[in-house]
Amino acid sequence: MDCSPEKCLRLFEQFDLTDFYESRLATYALEDYYTSVLSNVGGEYLDFDTDLQDQNIGPQWNVAKRRLTSVEVVNDIPSNYSRAIHQLSRTRQSVAHGYDHRPDNRHLMEAYEIAVDWREWLTEKAKQYHRLESDTVSREVLITDTINALNASLVDPEKYDYDFIRVKQREINDEIRDKLEYEFTPFTVDDMAIQLRSSVDEVDEFYPHEDSREVQRELWHLFEWAMEMKRSVDNLYYTDVNRIERKVAVKTATHGGMCSVVHEYDESTGEIQLMVHEAENKKEHTWCEVDLLPEDDRTILLQKSVGETVEAILGVGESGEWYVRHVVS
Repeated sequence: MDCSPEKCLRLFEQFDLTDFYESRLATYALEDYYTSVLSNVGGEYLDFDTDLQDQNIGPQWNVAKRRLTSVEVVNDIPSNYSRAIHQLSRTRQSVAHGYDHRPDNRHLMEAYEIAVDWREWLTEKAKQYHRLESDTVSREVLITDTINALNASLVDPEKYDYDFIRVKQREINDEIRDKLEYEFTPFTVDDMAIQLRSSVDEVDEFYPHEDSREVQRELWHLFEWAMEMKRSVDNLYYTDVNRIERKVAVKTATHGGMCSVVHEYDESTGEIQLMVHEAENKKEHTWCEVDLLPEDDRTILLQKSVGETVEAILGVGESGEWYVRHVVS
């Protein structure tokens, strides 16, 4: 299906979602809306290359989020946008790979209802990103900020209290060292800085302005990657601290809760969606980040299939959302 975003929405509105076949076609129309917006906005403002512009909604949205958060155009992606797009992506995959799959109309309507607002939000934030990238930030500043971010990201895993967080920190350290080893010689952050400065000086001296701009773009993308690493490490630190605090809270004020699995584990997001049943008079959906659970809890949860009940100890976050403290059975 190939249409303009506006035409895709109008087409979606013509389908009868109560009809099995039309609801499947509606899924494709809605997904095409999101991919066409991401492709157009990403190509103009977010440095999407042609290969990425031809990808489906998942890879495009992941790159868009990473670029916007890496330079702090936004600190957090609105949860209703992420939830609706993740649900739409899963629905599209289920329709594409299951000839007898009937889409959940609630998920389609949620993605439809936010479509216009999401497009305006994405366009505005992408333009902010583009202005930042296009500003004449000195290369020295970019290089220095990249170095500082990478040095802050290389953390001794033994500083954490939880094994699974130590594992993730080792993975981050390995990714940084691998990139430095393959792209810069030798592979320390300081030596990378020396090589970057040398390369920039050579381009400025011997190559035309077009090549000079390309170097600026590459430096910017390296800076984004470094900031992504730093944000990942910051999240590990807060997770480690929060889990310690929650562990204490579990001992003093636990809330038993029954959940049922709504969506199976999604490797691309590392999440399982659960529905909380009447815990403290609430009944709502929550996303559980499986990779942040201890190994025993993760094993139990990954063995569950859609519709199965999960007994868990739940907590309530600062903004009122549920999170899983411990999986009981």
